[in-house]
Amino acid sequence: MVCLVNAGAYQSSQGNCSENDPNNTIVFVGGLDSNVDEEYLRQIFTPYGEISYVKIPVGKDCGFVQFTSRLT
Repeated sequence: MVCLVNAGAYQSSQGNCSENDPNNTIVFVGGLDSNVDEEYLRQIFTPYGEISYVKIPVGKDCGFVQFTSRLT
């Protein structure tokens, strides 16, 4: 599996980059193969901390992993 990970470097509507937001715990994962499901993504990221949410939008090659804490 090959994927790209971006820990919140998107621009928010307030103009602040969310990578500087201490409350942001969501990681964007792009470039997913079509055979990757949410459970597999959870298994891959579990070693990096406790996960509260995993979502792969239908028909997309990306997903989101939310950790319970940013300290991970």
